[in-house]
Amino acid sequence: MRALPACAVLILFAAVAAVGCTATSGAAPRANVTPMPSVSAGTGSATPLSSRDTAFLGGAANAAQFEIEGGKLASSRATDQRVRQFGSRMVRDHEQGYQRLRALGQQLGVTVSAALTSQQRDILRIWSSLRGGPFSCSYTPVQYLGHAGVVAAFESEARLGGNQRIRDFATSELPTLQGHLDMASQNLTRLNCAAA
Repeated sequence: MRALPACAVLILFAAVAAVGCTATSGAAPRANVTPMPSVSAGTGSATPLSSRDTAFLGGAANAAQFEIEGGKLASSRATDQRVRQFGSRMVRDHEQGYQRLRALGQQLGVTVSAALTSQQRDILRIWSSLRGGPFSCSYTPVQYLGHAGVVAAFESEARLGGNQRIRDFATSELPTLQGHLDMASQNLTRLNCAAA
């Protein structure tokens, strides 16, 4: 297996940063999703959701799906035990979070489903070609950046969301997501990519 050149890792890192959370003046941070994951109104929805709440639901579903797929790769492709354990934790926690998100959608009369963006599929394809150090040196910084963006989006929704149930969901998920960010930060500081 040929190692990914350092410049390719930097390009991947920059691409993920560009795809991740974006914030503009006066706007809440949210996952930058293209195309938007499906959030469609069901029958009997009592109150229509704001575009902010709909964007949050779609972005949260999308982020969960990306974390699940990436975590599966990490748990089998990383040689660093901490990164493998982190990957397994991502699968477990984000599958549970996604189930809670879908249940919330049902309560609100909307269907929430996640489809990966083309950028996310490209990143997963690159990760699928890597093992060991090169995998960890690509996966770990992406996880740190991604979780920083997701935590910011959930904090923003918890404060500013229009629907109380969605605000409560965002608030309840924050401790887990902050724990992921802390783990990703620790993994990043322990990472040695000089040889990778």
